[in-house]
Amino acid sequence: MKSWNESKKPHRLAKEFFGAIGKNAFSGGRPSRDFFKVWNFFKKLDEPVLNLFHEYLIATGGQPGLTMTELFYKAQAWNQKQRTAVIKETHIENYLELLKDW
Repeated sequence: MKSWNESKKPHRLAKEFFGAIGKNAFSGGRPSRDFFKVWNFFKKLDEPVLNLFHEYLIATGGQPGLTMTELFYKAQAWNQKQRTAVIKETHIENYLELLKDW
């Protein structure tokens, strides 16, 4: 399987989305109508959004019942939580110096 950066991102993300919700995206070896709807929607999004959705789906794994709307909100909340730095204890009073070290 190709890496994420080498693959066709909308197609792969649609497959990952259906895998996460536990729904078969293919019937009789052919993509279902739902697959094409999701794939066409993902084709309209910018690459950073696709990257975020990919990271979220890989990190969280299977989520039966996940909807596209929930994917937007949960991925954004997950991203903010992952990217927020937590400073537990410091003895440095100059916080700019602390951020430079981080």
